[in-house]
Amino acid sequence: MFLTRAVFIPSQLEEFSIGKNEPLWVRNLKKGVLSLFQLDLVKGRHEHHEEKKYHVKEDGLHGPCDTLYIVREEEHGHIEVTKVKNLEKCDHDHYAFYGREKGKVCVKCDAQETHPHSATSEVYYELKGTPQHYVIDHAWAESTDLFKAHGEGKEFHVLVNRTLDLEEEHDAASTDTALLAGAEKEHHLAQEFPVSNELHNVEDLKHVNHLVEKFGLHSHKDSFVQGLQKLAHLEFNEEDIKEVSQEKSGALLFLVLFNALLPFNYEEINDVYRNHVLTAPDDTKESIRHAFLDLLAATGLNPHVSFGIHLIENNELTTAEAERFYGKLHMNLKEVSPAMVRLVG
Repeated sequence: MFLTRAVFIPSQLEEFSIGKNEPLWVRNLKKGVLSLFQLDLVKGRHEHHEEKKYHVKEDGLHGPCDTLYIVREEEHGHIEVTKVKNLEKCDHDHYAFYGREKGKVCVKCDAQETHPHSATSEVYYELKGTPQHYVIDHAWAESTDLFKAHGEGKEFHVLVNRTLDLEEEHDAASTDTALLAGAEKEHHLAQEFPVSNELHNVEDLKHVNHLVEKFGLHSHKDSFVQGLQKLAHLEFNEEDIKEVSQEKSGALLFLVLFNALLPFNYEEINDVYRNHVLTAPDDTKESIRHAFLDLLAATGLNPHVSFGIHLIENNELTTAEAERFYGKLHMNLKEVSPAMVRLVG
C-alpha cells in the first residue's frame, strides 16, 4: 500500500498524496482514515471562539455536507466534541444507498401515508490539548439510517459504528510534503465509485453495473432462492404479537436479500424468475412473486430494471404489479444513463 502524506491547515485538509495506480478500494479506505482528522475547532468559531454549538460546510466522504459541531467539554487540556454530518444536506447525491421509500410528512392529509427517512454520520472525539494543537485520544464513529415507514408505529434503525483509541504518540519523522514517486495530489475526500452512467444502448443495460465488476461481487443463486422462500413463509398472526420482537425480522431478511441480489446479471435474474417464482407452490406463489418484484425494484441496478421493464412490456405482470414496480423505480435507480432514461421513459 502506498504511503500517504497529508497537509492540514489548521486541522482542515488542504491536500494529500495518493498512489496513481492504487485500487479504488484502497483510495477510498485512505480517504476514510484522513476524514477522521478533519476537525474544525477554529475556523468554524471565527466569530465566537467560545461557541459550543455551530454549523460548518465541511468536506468528507460524501463531499461537502452541512456539519454540526457540539463541544461538550473544553477545559484543563481536555476537549470532548461531537461532529454530526447531515447526509441529506450535501452538495452531491449519495454515491450508494439502500433501496428505500422516501417522502415528506403530510400536513392535513390523514388518509395519505408518509415515508420519512433520515441519514446522518457522527463522530465523538476525546482530545488532549487546545483547539489549535491537540492529539486525538479516542474517536467513536457512528453512521445512522432511520426509516419510519409507518409513522411512529414501526422504525427501521440501521447503525454502523467503529471505535479507535490512541496507542502511541510521537513527533512526525518529517514535515516534508513533497510528492513521492508514483503519487498524485488530491484535495477532496469524496469517495469514488465506478459508474455505468454513460451507456446509450438499451441492450447494454442487461450487463451488470461497473461497481459489481470492479469490486468483484459474486452472486449465490441457491442462497438467494432459499432466503426468498423463507421470506415468503414469514407470517404473523394476533397470537404472535407478544413474541414478535423475539422473532426474526422480515425487514432484516429483505435487506439481506437486497444485498444478495445486487451482483445478479440479467440471465441469472431470468433464471430465478422462470424456475423459482413462476413455479412456486400455490400456497406461497403470490408472496414469492410480490417479494421478488419488490426486491427487483429496490435493487435498481441496470439488469434488474431492464428485466422488470421486460416483464411489463411482455404483459407478464398484472396492471397493479406493473404500477407498483414502475412507481418504485424513481426512488431506487442507482445510475441514470441515457440508455436508462430511454428504457423507463
